[in-house]
Amino acid sequence: MNGRMPGECSAQEMYEWIAKNCPGLEKGLLLTFSTLTDQLTRSFLQEQGVPSLAKPFEVADLISQVRKLLHKYEKSEEKTEAQAAATSGEKAVAASAGNL
Repeated sequence: MNGRMPGECSAQEMYEWIAKNCPGLEKGLLLTFSTLTDQLTRSFLQEQGVPSLAKPFEVADLISQVRKLLHKYEKSEEKTEAQAAATSGEKAVAASAGNL
């Protein structure tokens, strides 16, 4: 997504809107900028771990960033599945303990 959309909407506002209205989608966000970003925006992107590219960028750089996002997403999914399995296991143990 372009980090500077028309109309006074900042990258931070876009990120927060996406996080609020499409939970989880913000984790796959990659911003592109046609000019250097201001320090406030750079700080926000670093704090949130949002990758960005400056235009013009090489296709190899884009592919690299997308692969990193995919890897990050896959790790997040694995963690979520592991947590769900642990919770399910805990419920099963609690249920069987009640039956003793």
